[in-house]
This record gives sequence, structure tokens and C-alpha cells, in this order.
Amino acid sequence: MNYDNRPQSMTKDTLAIRVISIFLVFSLLIGTAAVLILITFNTFSGPHDLPSFFSDLSVNRIAEALPSPPPESWQPPPSFESNDFLAPASPSLVGQGTPLSATKIYEENVECVVCINTEGSVGTIFGQSIPSGASGSGFVISSDGYIATNYHVIEGASKITVIFYDDREYSAKVIASDKLSDVALLKIEETNLKPVKIGVSSNLKVGEDVCIIGNPLGELTFSLTKGVISAYEREVEVEGNPITMFQLDAAVNPGNSGGPVFNCYGEVVGIVTAKYMMTEVEGIGFAIPIDVASKNLMSLRDYGEVRGRAYIGITISNAGGSAGGALVNSVVDGSPAQKAGMVQGDVIVWLGDYQVRSTTELLSAKNKYSPGDTVEIGITRSGKSVTLTLTFSEESSY
Repeated sequence: MNYDNRPQSMTKDTLAIRVISIFLVFSLLIGTAAVLILITFNTFSGPHDLPSFFSDLSVNRIAEALPSPPPESWQPPPSFESNDFLAPASPSLVGQGTPLSATKIYEENVECVVCINTEGSVGTIFGQSIPSGASGSGFVISSDGYIATNYHVIEGASKITVIFYDDREYSAKVIASDKLSDVALLKIEETNLKPVKIGVSSNLKVGEDVCIIGNPLGELTFSLTKGVISAYEREVEVEGNPITMFQLDAAVNPGNSGGPVFNCYGEVVGIVTAKYMMTEVEGIGFAIPIDVASKNLMSLRDYGEVRGRAYIGITISNAGGSAGGALVNSVVDGSPAQKAGMVQGDVIVWLGDYQVRSTTELLSAKNKYSPGDTVEIGITRSGKSVTLTLTFSEESSY
């Protein structure tokens, strides 16, 4: 009997070992696939793929998240001898003159555009760190080496390299960046560079011709695509932050992020940022208006952070229901909201001239105002409509 039982026992042990081995091999394959996916998704820092530009948030969020403080290494830059930071060639001639062909726009501006390659690392499901890289675009905004791009292009990068049309390569450092507005200011050690001419985005009209020069796919360097302005004042949510952009139909691909949008006069009127991605949908891209981007880039240069954002002083979540709104979860002591009489449980349904049906719409409405502005704010409280008067303060003051 012992002899008969022994092979049976060994067979069970062997089977158990085989099952465990198969499980370990399967787990290893899954882990390897996950690493490859992470590497693939971090290959390009291209335009954000947006399933929708009017998506609501279901999670609790802070309406006025404080900006990240300037890095400890940040110091105000020295005065500019060139004095051409984000400056048009002649302010009186912006948006005027003879329209240029796409060929002429490319010839006059390709040397002002740069390809940006970054190196960093990403974590795996096993808690390990593996190298990653990303590619994007940028453009020269001063003759002494300042370059504009998107925050998401250089996010998490430990090394940044910019490449010019003539194959010159430079190591770039981040002067400052801002996630909420998705802009970043880089600097290279070089002088006598040719900066772009800055236009005015507030004058854009639907149907105007625009051109993009950039680094699509991180490989097709210094490519030009052409299209028209499709719409303006689109509220695009990028990583939970609503940003007002204009829409265009020029081809936008991963790697174009951070690149310039030129009007027909060869002036920069926007920064490529996002692309609408959905099956059978093409020709929908978005750019940050240069009027807004320039203001934020100057603030990054002068203070290491974006200043001048309106602040309410509340945390919010979506109210739900047919009417929607932004539910006030808490009120910061001493904030404009508390001074206006707002309390926990209030539901904000309009702010100034803007209807509020979600947290995203409240943030978007708030971004239309500046510190010191006074507006009326409509809320519902215990089923009753109440109107409050609120004066915004500056976000960084709390």
C-alpha cells in the first residue's frame, strides 16, 4: 500500500509545483506587458487625448488649489539686455500687412522652433523605476535663450534637450512651470537667437488660416501643417483643469505639444496643447491663446509662478441632480467665500455672468476674473435661492 500511495503523493506535489510555476510565469508576463505599456505611453509627450471637452468630475476637488511654490533653486533672472522677451517686432503692425504663404511662414520661422526631448523615469507595478522618454515641441521667445512649451511636455523630466533646425543641441533647464495653465519656461545658454514674433489671439476669427510647425511623433521633426480656426473659447479640461482654448483643424499629433500656432502674418497666436481623440474623429485640435500664455510666461519669468489668479476659498464637488451645480464641501477661514457669507452645503448655480452646472464650469467661470473683481454669486441653500456678493482675492495669498 505504501508503494502504491507514494507515486500518487509525488504526483500531487509535482502538480502543485507545476501550477505554482505556471502562475509565476503568467505573473511575469503580465508585469512585462505592463512595463511595455508604460514605456509606450511615455514615449511621446504629445497633445492630450481628450475623450470630451465638457466632462464633469465626480470626485471631491479643491476649487482653487494653491499653485506649487517656486522650486528652491529658482531665482529671479537678471535683467534682459535684449529686451525682446515675448515681444512683437512692431506692436503697431501686429496682425497687419500682407498675408504670407505657408512656405514663407515656414522659411521665416522654422529656425525659431525647437524639438524637445526629455528623459525621466516611471514606476512599475513592482515598485521599480525604469527609464522613460518623451518628445514635444517649443519655440524661442527671446534672443537670449528663453523657450516656451507646455508643462506636460517637461513634466517629471530629469534631463531636457532642445534641438534646432540646423541640428544644434542644447541642454535646457526649467526656469518655472505651471500645471494649471499647462505652460513652461525653459532656458538655454545661448545668445543671438531668433525669437518668434508674438501676435494677438483676441483678434482671431473663425475661418482664419493658421499653420503649425512642430515635432509630430517625435520623429518627423520640423513638420508644417496648415488649417483654419474652427472655433474659439472652447473649455478644454486638461488633467482636471479647465483651460480656455481655441479649436483648429490643422493636423495635430503626439509630439506637436508646446509648438507654435502661426497666423497668416507669421505671428504666434497660440501654443498647441490638446487633440480630440475618438474613433472616426479627425481634425479637432486645441491651442492655448497666446494672450493668456504670454501673461503666464512673464509671471513665470518674474516670480517663478503664475500670479494673478482669482481665489474664492472653498472645496467643492458636483452637486448632482437635474440642475447640477457645485456643492460647497468646506469654506476656508478668512477667505472671500467666508466673507461673502458662503457656508458648507451651499450649491453654487451661477457666478457673475456664467451658469454653473458642475465643478468644471465653476472653475472655468472663476478663471474669467482677476483678484479684486467683485461679482454676485447665486447659490441654493435649503431649497431657497440666495444671492451673495463676493470679492476675489489672489490665489497665492492663502
